[in-house]
Amino acid sequence: MATGKFFIFCTAAVAAVTFQSCLKEKECPPEGPAGLFVAVGEKNYANVGEIPQAVPLDEGLAFGTYVGGLDVSYEPDAAMLSAVRSTRALAHRTIVPGASDFVVALPAEALPDGTYEITVAGNTAPENFAAGEQFLLELHPSGAESGDIYLARDVADFPLAADRTLSLGRTKGLLLLYYQTLPEAVVGVGLSATGVSKNVDARMFYSGTTSVNKALPLPASPGPGVMTLSLAPTVSGETPQLAIRLLDGDGDPVRTLSDIPLPISRNRITALELRYDPDDESWEIWMSVEGAWVQVHQLTID
Repeated sequence: MATGKFFIFCTAAVAAVTFQSCLKEKECPPEGPAGLFVAVGEKNYANVGEIPQAVPLDEGLAFGTYVGGLDVSYEPDAAMLSAVRSTRALAHRTIVPGASDFVVALPAEALPDGTYEITVAGNTAPENFAAGEQFLLELHPSGAESGDIYLARDVADFPLAADRTLSLGRTKGLLLLYYQTLPEAVVGVGLSATGVSKNVDARMFYSGTTSVNKALPLPASPGPGVMTLSLAPTVSGETPQLAIRLLDGDGDPVRTLSDIPLPISRNRITALELRYDPDDESWEIWMSVEGAWVQVHQLTID
């Protein structure tokens, strides 16, 4: 009986020492397996505070406020290719964030052990994914605006040793076009941007050049307003330009303003203001540069 009591005492003593050491060294084993997560890293545009009329977003809202859907792919290294073919369902997943999610858990627990390149795209559609062996997103398929696309990439060894969170970055910039008043005949606007990037890969490297078109109806009530266009960054060495077509009820142009300089940078706002003077029918385009408005275009109708 004494021997049994001595064994119980020794066991308790060892457990106490182990627990104290665990707390002291902060090396206690996790309650469950490590997880893979994704968060939105860029909610507001970097220069939103420099644009007088721009209203910043609340950055404390749920994930789905900024990114409505995710496409996740796991690309194994060469040694893992054969093993992953048996779990092809996990090689690519589409995820809709929950209404209360602030970070989103990514499925990875069933992946065979090994090294993977993880790529997460947000706010994409099937037409954004260019065909080919390498991951490539087409940012403006068929010349369409095609949303505010996000991207994140990482390389990780599975099983994970600790929780890992990928941060989604924005792939495009934003054009804001303000106006105070327009001729009464104008009921819609067509915007055409040239010299913007066509594709982006998993490492956020851009390639190719394309043009983008967007038609915008005007509200029935006249007065000040703003038009938006989400655009890939303009291409270095190109001469990016914007054309503004002011349309009547039949869709015919009342006036076309061309050759407007259009610099677009990733995760930044380019703000233009269209100023129309009905007295002399003059048109001016002003651009917000470091918080000040600078005239960049003028057209007077004789």
